[in-house]
Amino acid sequence: MAEKAPGTGVALGTALPVFLLLLTLLALALVPVYMDRRISRAEAQVERYVEPAVPLAVRMESFQVQQMAALRGFLLSGEGAYREAYRRARAREDEARGALSTLIQGMPSEIRIEALGAALEMNYESSVRWHQSVQEVLNEEISRAAFLREMDRKEEIYRESVAASRNLAETVIQGAEAERDRIDALRSLETRVTLGLVALGLVATLLVFFLGWRLWSLVRESEARRQEALRARREADALLRATGDGVVGMDLDGRCTFLNRAAVELLGYPARLAQGRDVHELLHHSRPDGTSYPRSACPILRALNEGRALSAVNETLWNADGTPFPVQVSVRALREGRDLQGAVLTFTDMTKTRAAEASLRRALRTRDEVLAVVSHDLLNPVSTIYSTAGFLLDLELPRDKAREHLVAIKRSARRMNRLIQDLLDVARMEGGRLPVSVETFSLADVVEEAVRIHEARGKEKSVELTTRLPEEEVTLSADRDRILQVLSNLLDNALRFSPPEREVEVGGRMVDRRQVVLWVSDQGPGISPEDQARLFDRFWQVKRRDRKGGAGLGLSIVKGLVEAHGGRVWVESREGKGATFFFSLPLLLPGSSSGKEATPPRSS
Repeated sequence: MAEKAPGTGVALGTALPVFLLLLTLLALALVPVYMDRRISRAEAQVERYVEPAVPLAVRMESFQVQQMAALRGFLLSGEGAYREAYRRARAREDEARGALSTLIQGMPSEIRIEALGAALEMNYESSVRWHQSVQEVLNEEISRAAFLREMDRKEEIYRESVAASRNLAETVIQGAEAERDRIDALRSLETRVTLGLVALGLVATLLVFFLGWRLWSLVRESEARRQEALRARREADALLRATGDGVVGMDLDGRCTFLNRAAVELLGYPARLAQGRDVHELLHHSRPDGTSYPRSACPILRALNEGRALSAVNETLWNADGTPFPVQVSVRALREGRDLQGAVLTFTDMTKTRAAEASLRRALRTRDEVLAVVSHDLLNPVSTIYSTAGFLLDLELPRDKAREHLVAIKRSARRMNRLIQDLLDVARMEGGRLPVSVETFSLADVVEEAVRIHEARGKEKSVELTTRLPEEEVTLSADRDRILQVLSNLLDNALRFSPPEREVEVGGRMVDRRQVVLWVSDQGPGISPEDQARLFDRFWQVKRRDRKGGAGLGLSIVKGLVEAHGGRVWVESREGKGATFFFSLPLLLPGSSSGKEATPPRSS
């Protein structure tokens, strides 16, 4: 779990009492207002609905008593004045009942008195029965004597009506008392709440003072820790700037939050433009072949979402100019306690490493090619020497036949020697140890000697060897045997690929009085532009479909020998139009004099 900063708990503990104190003061200001409004509203409702209902309910019983007195006066005297008095009392009763019904219907739900509606309904029904029971005598439909004979039953109905009125009055009075009790309870509640809030405010005030001094005592410690964290942050930033690996911070949504200097240089995105952008769309949107990389298949986002570590050595990122480059990536979750906050993506540019691996693979492939070529090209002469020697040992051959076999052995041994010398020359050139013994000689002499060496082979292939040299004599200071070796390799190559009845030309000319350019030109099939790029690589000829013998070392040796003399070699060719190999030589090898040996720098 992440360690909390010192003072965080105290600050939080102080903030809570302060909040409580503010809340208490606010409640002290608002609660009395709220309670006063509730009490005032309750009192207004009681004054408007309950208090007027009490005299109405009480008067209804009084009106019924007046009705009974007027009825008895009418029964005794038969005077119409008593009958009118009865009807006036009844009208007042109905008027009071209607007013009371209106008040009950208008009462708000919070002060509606329980059973008041039922009591009013019962009062109305009993009053109707009473009035109906006396209508016959009041309307003189029956005689007073006949009514008096049923007076006991009529008085029973009257008493029920009076009892219903009395019950209605009691219900209204009890409801009024209950509302007054409710108002008193609200006042009591207001007092208790106010006292409680005051007590709570005092406690919160004490807590604020108690924790405030503690918070103040931790301010200096917190400031010291902040300075220490700031120094650590600066050191971390310095390390991030100094490292050669790119570092990219990501939030939970995969957006970039941070780039160190190495990431800015490798990706080409300024930090201010990269921050807030989606990391996948920014630098991992496509595969090396350019096809889209879906977010669901992105291992970086999967590791971020799952909060786990990821290490991958064969990933590809894309920089700002749309160029992919191979990287080794590492993703580590960024947590605060147990909560996942994001992740840190670290990547290493593997371009040079991949190039070194490719170079190593090429070297291993070249080694295999060397073994294959040497074993192949040595197998034939060794087999010839072995079988011919067996014949000479096992058979008694005539002198001329034995001489033929000895010539074959010598020719095979010469081939083996030449291949071994070529391999030694390649090894010397690779090690920068190819010696150049400088002497002075004529350009024409070395060209004519090279032509004489290959003249017999040219006749065998019906290929004419010609020379083209400047009229004035050109003298060179170089290793004559090595220059002869260069011309021999080029002539051997030209004769190998020249069709019959064609011409191979060897020539040379002076350039700027400082160097000589020599060439060997054939009329063969020519060389394609793609093949020209690898023409001087070792053993390249082994893989050509039109290979016609040789180990593929000749042109590589030519290049090394010419460069050892401070010159250069190149080819000009078009397919179907033949090829011309040129090489240049300085008239005087730098750092040497006639008759002395010079060791050139290692060839490229």
